[in-house]
Amino acid sequence: MKNVGLILEGGGMRGVYTAGVLDAFIDTELDINYVIGVSSGANIGANYITKQKGRSKKIYLYWSQDKRFVGFRNLLKERSYFGMEFLFSILPNQLEKFDYDAFSKSDKVLVSCLTNCETGNVEYVEHQDYCPKSYMSTIIRASNSLPIISPPVTINNNKYLDGFLSDPLPIYKSIEDGNTHNIVVFTKKTGIETKVSWSDKLFRNITKIKYPKIGENIEKTVNEYFKRLKVVEELESKGKIFIFRPTSAKLENRYSKDVKELEAVYDEGYQDVIRQLEKLKKWLARITD
Repeated sequence: MKNVGLILEGGGMRGVYTAGVLDAFIDTELDINYVIGVSSGANIGANYITKQKGRSKKIYLYWSQDKRFVGFRNLLKERSYFGMEFLFSILPNQLEKFDYDAFSKSDKVLVSCLTNCETGNVEYVEHQDYCPKSYMSTIIRASNSLPIISPPVTINNNKYLDGFLSDPLPIYKSIEDGNTHNIVVFTKKTGIETKVSWSDKLFRNITKIKYPKIGENIEKTVNEYFKRLKVVEELESKGKIFIFRPTSAKLENRYSKDVKELEAVYDEGYQDVIRQLEKLKKWLARITD
């Protein structure tokens, strides 16, 4: 569907909600041609592009229990809390195979958000500009690499980290690319937490030391995010935004591997689409009329 963007927020394991939403999109044949994802949103968006229903769910609910998925042993092996080699090489190429052929032939566009370590600025990369395997192993991997717990990914001699650090809600990019209307999938009930925990403070302070430009921009990025939340609310009131966000089931920890919690959040995402399907279809119909 032209002139409609699908914006997928990040959120670590909270992305299981988005997995439920997009699996329901596939089942109900809701085809959105433009998808832009931040962090885990890029992974799930890739599975939507290839119409691999259930792949994201299986990774969150089944493969997250694998000792290679996350843990301190990965820090010793590859300087990353998450098993990046496992997630972006072994899983898509051997265990839970990603459909690279469908990805390259898709008429949809997937845009991943990255943060340039040198400038601290966001960069947007379309999947059609890279070979499918390279996009998975470098672009989507970089989009999921947080400082401190993951090393940066080198792409064309530049180092990149998670797009969340520079553009956690890319509404302006979607509009700039010609989408007059957007569907936004959030992974939390509300926006970024207003209370800054000691771990968040530590994360920001270390980031400022290791990546000065990113560190300089963190506070501005958080403030800008709240401004964009207001923009989204205003556009929703004008009928230009359709929102999905969890309202009952929740994950207390963005790194949670609790299967029951994960499944509850996935189910909520799926059922939210089914419950609002007629409303969404009418909204889409008005755009194309």
